[in-house]
Amino acid sequence: MSRMIPLLDWANEEFGAQAPSERILKKYAKGKMMIPPAVKVGRYWMVDRNARFVGTLAEPKIPANASPRLQRIIADGS
Repeated sequence: MSRMIPLLDWANEEFGAQAPSERILKKYAKGKMMIPPAVKVGRYWMVDRNARFVGTLAEPKIPANASPRLQRIIADGS
């Protein structure tokens, strides 16, 4: 396993000048949207140097008793 680097440094390498804000990066880290996932070390998020951003890997599960309006919103966003 390679060395871990801070989340902001990783984002600059991964996204370049288009890197998201620190707040968004922390959401990505908490949501495990990178492979291998980020690890919180003390107060800082650390990421494997070779990690890649993958986003969300699974669709949200809709409860069977959800209202039709909620099902429509989750299905197509309208």
